[in-house]
Amino acid sequence: MVLSPRAALADSHDTLRLRWAETLVAAEASVRPEDPVIVNGLNKLTAQGQKRWDEMEKAGGRTYLWKELASNSSSNVTNAYKRLYEIAVAVRYDSYAAATVKLTHAAQAKRDLIGALDWMLAYRYKNPAEKQGNWFDWEIGAPQELLNIVVLLWDDLTPAQRDNYTKSVLAHVKPGLDYTGANGTSQTRIWALLGVLRKNRDANGNSKDYLAEVQGRINSMLAVPYTALPAGTNTKSGMYADGSFIEHYRHAYNGGYGASYLTNLVNVLYLLKDSSWQPNLGNVTNFIVPWVFQAYDLSMYKRMFFHSVKGRYVSRVGETYDSVADGTSVGQAVTRLIEVAPSWVDRQALRSAVREWNDSNTSASHMVRGFVGSSIHDYAHAIQFIDTIPRRGPLTAYKQYPWMNRAMAHRPGWAASVAMYNKDDVRGTRLLTLSNETLQQETLKGLHLSDGTLQVMNDDFGQYNSDYFKYVDWERLPGTTVAYGYGIPVNPPNTSPPLDERHRNLSNWAGGVGVDEFGATGFQLNPASTAQYGHLHARKAWFFLDKEIVCIGSDIRITNAQETHPLQTIIENWKLNQAGNNTFTVDGVVKPTTLGWSETMQNVRWAHLQGMVPGTDTGYYLPTPGRVFALREQRGPQESFMTLWSDHGTQFALRSYGYVVLPNHDAAQTKAYADAAPISILENSPDAQAVRKASIGVTGALFLKDQVKTITLPDSTASALKSDRNAAVMVHTVPGEVRVGISDPTWENTGTISIELWPAITGNVAALVSKDPRITVLQTAPTLRLAVNVKDAQGQTLTARFTLK
Repeated sequence: MVLSPRAALADSHDTLRLRWAETLVAAEASVRPEDPVIVNGLNKLTAQGQKRWDEMEKAGGRTYLWKELASNSSSNVTNAYKRLYEIAVAVRYDSYAAATVKLTHAAQAKRDLIGALDWMLAYRYKNPAEKQGNWFDWEIGAPQELLNIVVLLWDDLTPAQRDNYTKSVLAHVKPGLDYTGANGTSQTRIWALLGVLRKNRDANGNSKDYLAEVQGRINSMLAVPYTALPAGTNTKSGMYADGSFIEHYRHAYNGGYGASYLTNLVNVLYLLKDSSWQPNLGNVTNFIVPWVFQAYDLSMYKRMFFHSVKGRYVSRVGETYDSVADGTSVGQAVTRLIEVAPSWVDRQALRSAVREWNDSNTSASHMVRGFVGSSIHDYAHAIQFIDTIPRRGPLTAYKQYPWMNRAMAHRPGWAASVAMYNKDDVRGTRLLTLSNETLQQETLKGLHLSDGTLQVMNDDFGQYNSDYFKYVDWERLPGTTVAYGYGIPVNPPNTSPPLDERHRNLSNWAGGVGVDEFGATGFQLNPASTAQYGHLHARKAWFFLDKEIVCIGSDIRITNAQETHPLQTIIENWKLNQAGNNTFTVDGVVKPTTLGWSETMQNVRWAHLQGMVPGTDTGYYLPTPGRVFALREQRGPQESFMTLWSDHGTQFALRSYGYVVLPNHDAAQTKAYADAAPISILENSPDAQAVRKASIGVTGALFLKDQVKTITLPDSTASALKSDRNAAVMVHTVPGEVRVGISDPTWENTGTISIELWPAITGNVAALVSKDPRITVLQTAPTLRLAVNVKDAQGQTLTARFTLK
């Protein structure tokens, strides 16, 4: 039944408050004492609440609540409310039958808790507000915790206390809803709870429909993607139409802030469902559910986000941040989204995804059981389906994200990501992304994170835990091309690099094309910030085929005669087992396992590195045998790495590279692959880069300049593909059909691209099946000729399908 604010306003607001309370402390009927997961979870919650209460300063005249939070810094205010919330949860659960561990004196704990809230109001979170430090704590961090406490203690607070606590929030937050991105959904959640707890009354007691404002903000912005940059800006935080999530204006954050965005958006949708303030659920069906699969599912592997979409989170070592299962919060948000989604088909698909995330990461704790620590409500809901709904199964997919300059590929047993950045906003149409974010003094070493870093993840779930970025050589991240030896500059304390030191690129060639599960990604690396970075240029490309990643590079050169640091392309930087003795084999010869071993290996054709978990070995194949440098080194107390790279020297003369990464290949499989040599590099020049794997009917090509360029078949003059402009092209032939994809990765073309494809790669084309409206078919024989309008196409892949004769 829809709740009407006109009929019994108090009942409507109280019903919403009680609904929210049950997400924090579940109704006793769902807290079953026969469930050991619940009992164990409750005992931990009680123990944590008891600990916080025991440690809290309770004496009269106190100047702090906890000694370690004695100062009035903004972060201490948020952390104090977090601890008070833990006490509030323990107090509420204390009377439940399932709580076998009790507080020593729940009534006294409650009195002390309320006294602490009054103390915080008087001395920390004051009204009028006295803000200092980080705005986030005053406007989002602290009020989120405080309002949750008010919800839990509602019946134990006087009307004056409820009024005063919520007024203190009003004194600190903005007077309206104007934030975007993760801050936007957090702000909206706070606004919604203010509307519920103050019964849509402002600080003066006048009518103010906070909930209608929340409804409007969600309907107009937060639950719909950006399809273009807002007028008058060249950036905006939030979700974009291709599934890119941008935070702090210029950084890819599907993990981290993107997870927070989804969590708080779903929380508000759940709070307001079936009320007169219910947001438009059509947006749930049309946008939010698809985001789960396009923005989140593809951005992680078995509940682990790629570091290409985690921004400064990658540097959070030695904290409680769980990099082995950092997609858990998305799993919990999706569990609650299931209760909101109106479509049964969507709900089933979401349940299937939740089970896949829960079951597939065997290294992390059981995801759904972990919900107990924050919401028994979510656990009780998920446990009803988690063992009965069919698993979705592993992904087989490729996705290019033009807005955030990322590419993802998934295969059963492994997944990979590439990170890039661009030059400018291309006439106000494109986001200007930067190499890395250094806000709050985090990731100061990460200037190469978007230099074409190739992250490959498999079931070695501990590979990219917090120790990886604590000890890895940040100058040698896999996939990058760098001027090695500059070191990683770290700015003086309490400063952040200005915008131009976060390493802009001098090229907009960053993007790619995908057809079916196959993709080609290209990147022109030409960093503007040479003082810390070096003077270099490189054309880099990755071709994601069925079992391999073909990595090629061309036009590698220094751009200034003063450059003395050698240019290097990093093939691998893999963390080894604690002994550091993973077997490394090159062309059948096992290399020494001694830490500190290094070698310059000539005419390498294939190599193999043993993984830490059975089935997670990696093979490497060089189509043209060449020189490879190897280093096995210890970089932490028990952290050792195997680094492989190619050295291009310090010359203006053009250099190139070509190697194939073979995830989950053992030594025998790697040698067999090298012997079969199933891929052909059609071209790797300053003008074009192209790869073909005839056995699966896939050809990918990157045309790197605005000029007429024809790519030929290997060892032949027979033409294969032609373009007259910068373009990325992918062709996939299957029995009876050919599928073609084209994009403009530069976003700069305001007209068309002319593409010509020969039967050698397409087969003999018969008739058109379907096409994007931007594609015009000029002829199908004797060659396939297409005119592709890419003006304002935003780097997206435009596709066409044809039958074959």
